[in-house]
Amino acid sequence: MLNDVMLHRENFHDWGGPEWVYDDDRLNLGGCPDQKLLEFLAFMVHPRVRPDQQDVDRLVDIVNSVIGRDGFSLVAIEEVSGKRIFAGVATVAEHGGYIEEAARIADEMSSSHVRRQVDRMKNSVAADPALAIGSAKEFLESIAKGILRDQGITLTGTEPMPTLIKLARDQLNLSITKDTDLSLKKVLSGLSTITQGLAELRGKLGTGHGEHPDVKLPPVEIARLAVGMATTLGVFLYQMRPNPQPTTAPTVTPSSISAAVMHDDDLPF
Repeated sequence: MLNDVMLHRENFHDWGGPEWVYDDDRLNLGGCPDQKLLEFLAFMVHPRVRPDQQDVDRLVDIVNSVIGRDGFSLVAIEEVSGKRIFAGVATVAEHGGYIEEAARIADEMSSSHVRRQVDRMKNSVAADPALAIGSAKEFLESIAKGILRDQGITLTGTEPMPTLIKLARDQLNLSITKDTDLSLKKVLSGLSTITQGLAELRGKLGTGHGEHPDVKLPPVEIARLAVGMATTLGVFLYQMRPNPQPTTAPTVTPSSISAAVMHDDDLPF
């Protein structure tokens, strides 16, 4: 294909103008799957094809103004030698959850760390599902740590995510007691189930640990689910927080963590 392009476009100039790509059966841009078209568009702004970064910005804006109507966009997923590498991904509306609200919360927290987590979730669902799943768990952990920090709780730094969420729920009066209404108990139990499920999902499919060299990428749908769950729960917990209390921070000990984890009736976390 490359030899044909060079022969007819660079040597003989007999393929007409640049519009030939739209009608070429080998490219099949008018009938190929969405993912193949996105790969083609991303390669149009690859450094090997278009080294001028201002030209890249201009073309990305044009492309995104068109494909954005169908729920996609070109986003920079990595940088090599100062040059951005783009990929076509589903936009936020395709991800579900509260990812834009999560970005607002990151700004409110003045946390560039949390903002990077949100950006990774937003940009990697289709391009790198494992990274999206890992970032979803990290985002939820950071939200819980922020809530506990604002309430004067000092952590040991070794708490697993389900414990962090349980401790945050205690501070937000979202724990289950013997007096909790049965229906509400089911809903609150669901929060624990989601937390545990997300932690296990990251352990099996997300980034943050070495995998077998032949491991396959997790399905995009699973990554979208993880991002949706993490952003929805994280935004909810953050919005439920009371005003920060300027008190002396108590230290969380292993025994107090154990007591907090087993506080809910019939829940192992």
